[in-house]
Amino acid sequence: MKKIIILLLGIFLFAENYHKKANYYYNIGDFKKATLYYSKSCNKGYYKDCIKAGDMYNYAKGIKLDYYKAYNFYLKACNHKVYKGCEDMGILFYNGTGVKKNYYKALYFLKKACFHNVSTACYIVGNYYAYHTKKYKNALFFYKKACEEGNVLGCFARNKNNW
Repeated sequence: MKKIIILLLGIFLFAENYHKKANYYYNIGDFKKATLYYSKSCNKGYYKDCIKAGDMYNYAKGIKLDYYKAYNFYLKACNHKVYKGCEDMGILFYNGTGVKKNYYKALYFLKKACFHNVSTACYIVGNYYAYHTKKYKNALFFYKKACEEGNVLGCFARNKNNW
């Protein structure tokens, strides 16, 4: 048991070291190295850095645009309960960015994020129901949830519509 704990601690320390290096390189503008270290940190179990690695590829921040890699990093984050990754997956499917537009998959990921308190995901789901399906009761539910989580746009949408 002690060996397992020591091994896990070692893995976490490697990941934390990669995370610190990634942030350092990002802050000095070396985005290529930042991406490398965010990727390593993610792969060593610091799953919040999967979002950062995905963003670097999704927005071509100092590196070549690669939606496939962005998709995989976001999915890895989502699968490891970093729900911002679920939101990012939902947005990819909602907009058809690097994947075929698919509202069913988009709603799956966005709702997963929303029900784990990612307010922007709730707002996007509200917009889907308001503008794509005209299911205003559903839209209001998600706008209200977004607002309760602190999303100003969710509050505005909830208050401006009298459904």
